[in-house]
Amino acid sequence: MILFFFLFQIVFADDAKLQSVEALDDKPYVPQIKDYGLELGNAFEDQSLYALGFNAGFHLGTCVGTNSQSCQQFLDGIVNLLGREARQHWIGLASLRWQFVNFPSPWGPFARLFIGNKLSIVPGRDDYSTFTYGGGLGLARYLHPRVDLRVEVRAFQSEELYSEVLISFQFKIDEWVKYFNEKLEGISLPALPKIPIIHE
Repeated sequence: MILFFFLFQIVFADDAKLQSVEALDDKPYVPQIKDYGLELGNAFEDQSLYALGFNAGFHLGTCVGTNSQSCQQFLDGIVNLLGREARQHWIGLASLRWQFVNFPSPWGPFARLFIGNKLSIVPGRDDYSTFTYGGGLGLARYLHPRVDLRVEVRAFQSEELYSEVLISFQFKIDEWVKYFNEKLEGISLPALPKIPIIHE
């Protein structure tokens, strides 16, 4: 909850009047060339686990076999931590994602396939790693000029079948760089006091 509040403050605290209009307006969802996100949610095995993660996506072009701009293909890297009490699962994944754009809708569905490895730390057992593969379905939404929102369900197969339900904040890095550049340009340094010169 603290992390959610912190993110909310960063994204929405400044330029309140502008954001109150832009953030609530149903602007079209447009995928970014480079995509970085923070993931939060739940995973389900034989018990419920919390899920934290980071993803980075890189645009590959239009989907294979089509020149339509409504389907864009991405290569994603995903790192997840699943845990509860002393049980931990560290997951590293490489994923192909197909992002669909329904211009001018603020929503864009997507699907992904992934492969990777899961390192498990379970009390009473030696640490072990397993090959992991699976897929996911989700929706991306325009949220703010500098942040998009995703909701996703993933299913994994490793030593057993498990699933995740996640929300993620996708940060538009180019927009953040532009934002901070504008802020820095607007900062004026206070004038230094004049030092009297003593002539001998």
